Amino acid sequence: MFENTATGISRIAERIRSSPGQNWLLTGVVNSGKSFCLKYLVNMLNRDDATPYAGGLISEAVYLKDEKAGYRGINMITGDTLPLALREDLGPDMALGVFGVPPDVYETSGKDLIVGRWRVFSSGLKGGIDALFDAVSAGCALVVLDEFGPLEISGDGFRHAVDSLFIRNIPFLLVVRLSLVDQVMNVYPSIAVLHTCP
Repeated sequence: MFENTATGISRIAERIRSSPGQNWLLTGVVNSGKSFCLKYLVNMLNRDDATPYAGGLISEAVYLKDEKAGYRGINMITGDTLPLALREDLGPDMALGVFGVPPDVYETSGKDLIVGRWRVFSSGLKGGIDALFDAVSAGCALVVLDEFGPLEISGDGFRHAVDSLFIRNIPFLLVVRLSLVDQVMNVYPSIAVLHTCP
């Protein structure tokens, strides 16, 4: 097990750099610090190169009154942020309060996906896919996606973009909750697993 410390993350970075072309899965239980670990890891991988070693999409939780209200994505190449998901019970008027964007981000054409209690924005999915391919265009040696979850396992969300990377032999790192590791390994059998501590 690796830990969410500078030393543990440094070991992950060394392992990744010493295995070019390998696909990776960074895992841990829910709320174990996977996204924190990924941010630190990407900074560590990118600090010595003129061209970023890693790029793609990092997601972060957005809170409203100490409750998780949604997720935003950050394109690691452009720095752009985009709304990814909002709790469905909050409704379209809360898009402004949560993300600082007008309620029209909320799709009314039926293109958004409802996954459990979350509304996944079609515009966020498109922006996330763009972030993955911005990393490819920038010449990154590793494309990262935070996170690959039940939506992708079912074939939706970012699944087609990751499948495209896989088919084209473009190395990637997926952040996946521990309970989904076996299912992801069934899809991408040659993927190597890295752990964060719970």
